[in-house]
Amino acid sequence: MQMQQGSLDMTMQLLTSVTDDSFLSSLAAIQSETDRSNASLQQLQNDQARLNVLRAQADEAKQTMDENLAALEERAEEFEAKEAEAQQVYDRLKAEELERLRILQEQEEERRRVAAEREAREAEQRLAARSGGTSRSEARTSEAPATSSGATTSSAPAASQPAEAPAAAPAPNSSRAQTVINAALAQVGKRYSMGATGPNAFDCSGLTSYAFRQAGVSIPRTSRAQYAGAGRSVSVGSIQPGDLVFYYSGPSHVGIYIGGGKIVHAANPRSGINVTGLHSMPLKGVRRVL
Repeated sequence: MQMQQGSLDMTMQLLTSVTDDSFLSSLAAIQSETDRSNASLQQLQNDQARLNVLRAQADEAKQTMDENLAALEERAEEFEAKEAEAQQVYDRLKAEELERLRILQEQEEERRRVAAEREAREAEQRLAARSGGTSRSEARTSEAPATSSGATTSSAPAASQPAEAPAAAPAPNSSRAQTVINAALAQVGKRYSMGATGPNAFDCSGLTSYAFRQAGVSIPRTSRAQYAGAGRSVSVGSIQPGDLVFYYSGPSHVGIYIGGGKIVHAANPRSGINVTGLHSMPLKGVRRVL
């Protein structure tokens, strides 16, 4: 408005000029003002154009940023889904591997048990064969002198006396030994679990250490450590109830002798805690703690 007022004033001055010089001077002033106005208008239009460009660029940048953010969120969701799927696969494989190891362990325990039973049967057969040969020899010996005198015949039963002595199981050597036996027998029927020490599940040395703790006696945790440092070594022939009985090389298994040619032990995951024969497995040695 102010520019228009200035142009109008100059136009009036031009029209009212009385001389050529004043007319030309006014015309030059009007032209100069017009040029200045045009330059300002051009600058304004340029600034407006640049502003429009910047606004368009900002809108485009915002749209690109929104698209990138959406893509990142989508990839994050895909990653989380794949991570969850991978975790499920890992858990399944871990469970399958644990089950495979459990089956292998049971198969190994079964193989050892079958081998031990076979070895025990063969040992019994060899013993029976030797006993049969000895009996026949004694029978021939007792029959030969019978034709000459009755004294020799009366001595025949005495010769068989030592063979019967080992069959008698000695009584427990102390009340604490009986406490150990009772504590172990109370666990019969419970689960076998490798590394378990009770009260709901045991492995072999976990059961023996638990039973001795009930009698106030602390022994090492593993079967090898028990074989190396628990009590003193005794012969199988002098075994008594409450003694620790070790099996296989290492040894890798241990039970507690309960008398009558039996032991109580944590056998394997398939059989759990049970009572079995003293010679049902390859015997490594016997140790007396009490």
